[in-house]
Amino acid sequence: MADIHKYTSKEVLNKVLLDSSGDAVNAFSHTTSEALNAALDDTNSRLNVSLEGGTIGGDVTISGDLTVSGSSTYSYTEAISGTGTAKANFDILTLTNAVNAADMDGTETSVLFNQYYYDGSTPAVADAGRISIGTETDWTSTTSTQDSYMAFETALNGTVTEYMRITSAGNVEIGKQKGSTSTDTDVTIYGGEAGGAILGLYADNGDDNADKWQLVSRTNNNIALRS
Repeated sequence: MADIHKYTSKEVLNKVLLDSSGDAVNAFSHTTSEALNAALDDTNSRLNVSLEGGTIGGDVTISGDLTVSGSSTYSYTEAISGTGTAKANFDILTLTNAVNAADMDGTETSVLFNQYYYDGSTPAVADAGRISIGTETDWTSTTSTQDSYMAFETALNGTVTEYMRITSAGNVEIGKQKGSTSTDTDVTIYGGEAGGAILGLYADNGDDNADKWQLVSRTNNNIALRS
């Protein structure tokens, strides 16, 4: 690593600063304030930095919000790559929620998916779906309290709602209603309010009624198999 004491402030700035167009700021021809001003975006309270064609090596820690914008010009926008070990897990991305409290069941850490909607004058973004990891219990340093679930949410009429959950016991609940306490089944399918639950078995792409079988649980405690 280079000894930073060998460089003047302007020399250090010249090595790291870029202006809003992505061009290097020549600190030798500017004062420290002028060089910083060329890279700072006061309107959006941010530092304009371009890494086009560049590579970041080693560990990087960013405190605060980070927004990464890509382009549809290329086959991908952002990529994370690394080299793991064959026949072993490799944690290539870690997401950590640092909050903790005495009461923390239902604390979730999520990845939210957004989609712009079309509008002739003012297109805007809307929530499209979410994948969440949540705590089933109040987590403590005792490992027996560290149980979690994975929830999958999709948008219906503009509202993102949970429709499937995998519990800490490995059970799968489809049509999941938040607050349910079902624990005695491996796969649970929830029907709508005051409605039945249906498990469908379709053969041959289900392209005619002879290929369709449905196991139906009705609200009057009856169960039926129909085709």
